[in-house]
Amino acid sequence: MKRGFPEVQETVRMWNQTVGVERQNRMLRTRLSLVDKHVFDVFDLVFVKGDPQTAFQDPSGMLITESTARRLFGEEDPMGKILTVNQAAFGGDYVVSGILKDYPIYSTIRFNLMITKVPKIRESRWYRWLPDWSFRSVHTYVLLSEGSDFRAIEQKLPDLMARYMGVQVQAKNTYHLQPFHRIYLYSRADYGLNGFGNAGQLYVLCVVAVFILAIACVNFMNLATAQSVRRAREVGLRKVVGASRWQLIQQFLGESLIVAFLALLLAIGVSQAMLPVFNDLIQQTLVLDAGVYVTLLPALVGTMVF
Repeated sequence: MKRGFPEVQETVRMWNQTVGVERQNRMLRTRLSLVDKHVFDVFDLVFVKGDPQTAFQDPSGMLITESTARRLFGEEDPMGKILTVNQAAFGGDYVVSGILKDYPIYSTIRFNLMITKVPKIRESRWYRWLPDWSFRSVHTYVLLSEGSDFRAIEQKLPDLMARYMGVQVQAKNTYHLQPFHRIYLYSRADYGLNGFGNAGQLYVLCVVAVFILAIACVNFMNLATAQSVRRAREVGLRKVVGASRWQLIQQFLGESLIVAFLALLLAIGVSQAMLPVFNDLIQQTLVLDAGVYVTLLPALVGTMVF
């Protein structure tokens, strides 16, 4: 693709595996990614220690995330230390050549260890076309130039397949380009290799949430209406002493806004406290951290005011 399509700036492969890693009798099960050396030309990975230009000069170099460094090394500096991977294909000793900043748990790209050394027994899957295999473990990411139409490039892929794999393979296989931002929720719809979530389920949950909120609003209005009889005397006295209609509207809207604000704070606190229990119930890993709240803040405030 890089040679044949001028719209393609860079391509990079990524192969994720769950492995065991050992350091002075400390064992950890974690996710390892085998990548191309120029992965930093495609993804913005933030270095805490090390340099992307020299991270993989040593074929046995390995990058680890901050959290992995803490779990395996504690307060010790991991740079230049040896880590042993226990796994049939990717097993061996690696030298820590850099530390990467942790990514959010809801990120599409997920790894804790990163290497570029291709195991001998996995070279065929890494270097050769395997169009007839059902097990396709390598993800290929393509960086397009600004303004390129990925659908136009997708239409050229059959010719690419015929050129490199033959007409028979091209007749039985189809390749698709999926925008990166769609991977997380639309992998099933876009023929992705694996999915992180399901947009359909998300929409169903949103509809349920809207119904619950609507019921709460109706209950609030019913209670307010019931209380209005008790407050009729107060309204009459305020009118007698000169309160205008607009002042009364401001008072009751202000009271409602304060109640809604207090309810919002209570809802955030209860959600944060109950999230671990809810995650156990639905067998998912939902997260409410500072980044999520920053994203949700306009919607939360807008809902409260509404």
